[in-house]
Amino acid sequence: QAFENREKAINLAAAEREKQVRQEQKNAERQAKQPKAQEKENFQQEKHRVEKEHAEKREEQRQRKQQQQHQEFMNETLSKIDTTLETLSNKIGKIDQHHFPEAMAKASELLNKLSLARSSYRKTLSHLNLSSNTFLTDKALAIQTFKADCKQAIDLAKPVLERDLGWGDYLKNLLKTLANAIVFTISIGQAPSFFLLKKPTSLDAVSEAENDLDLKGKKP
Repeated sequence: QAFENREKAINLAAAEREKQVRQEQKNAERQAKQPKAQEKENFQQEKHRVEKEHAEKREEQRQRKQQQQHQEFMNETLSKIDTTLETLSNKIGKIDQHHFPEAMAKASELLNKLSLARSSYRKTLSHLNLSSNTFLTDKALAIQTFKADCKQAIDLAKPVLERDLGWGDYLKNLLKTLANAIVFTISIGQAPSFFLLKKPTSLDAVSEAENDLDLKGKKP
């Protein structure tokens, strides 16, 4: 009986020891897995951080490029408009105001309205939100508004200026020149559509005379 009890105690102790060893092995395996899991989590976090930095940098570069393109567009179009208005101002300076006072007043009024349209156009472009989803639409609207303001001003002045000064063709070309100055291509690769200027009647007469005399296009 004593022998059996002792054997049972030995077996029980052995089983307990085996159970303890298995538990220690499980703990060791669990501890071994933890660094790998942590390492994987750290790697994912670092990857996410780097991707976020790159995305922010790309967005910053895109916004900077868009701002630069918008500023270049403004500078170019406003420069063309200013040149056109300066030409009109010089033309007004040559009007004989004693013989054509009404035409002089109308021409000066036209220049003033076109200058106001130019200022309003510049102000609108300057305040556009480049980050807005409606940026291109807002920009196109500013262009259309400028063209409409110019057309209205020219149409109002045209009857007197055409009657007294013969500015019919000049005013048509003036509107087309202003429209061409603000040509805006929304999508890359889209060809801009320019308005062709109308030749004054006097130039047509010269061309016809050259053809009659067989002077055009001949080499000596």
